[in-house]
Amino acid sequence: MAKRTRRTQHQIKRAKFLKRKADFYFFLTYLPVISEHKISHFENKFLIVPSAELEKRMAVFDPGKNQIYSFCLHFEDGKVWGERVTVPHNKLTTYDEFLDA
Repeated sequence: MAKRTRRTQHQIKRAKFLKRKADFYFFLTYLPVISEHKISHFENKFLIVPSAELEKRMAVFDPGKNQIYSFCLHFEDGKVWGERVTVPHNKLTTYDEFLDA
């Protein structure tokens, strides 16, 4: 059976991020677990990222004219990384250390 890609997307408006003074951001993701021919259930994955760290990572995103950061996250084999970023595959696009922290 072909390996299935497990991706999710979360969005944060720049103005709301700057206005809130949270210590951490929690991203809860429901990823499908595929049996032989269908989704058998969903698995919860958590990313718990300190706000200061998340702000650093926003540097690799283009928020566009609407000033919305889209965190397109890819999950595979215990690894998590951001996709659709302006600077791919660097320390600001990997989230492994925050997975189920």
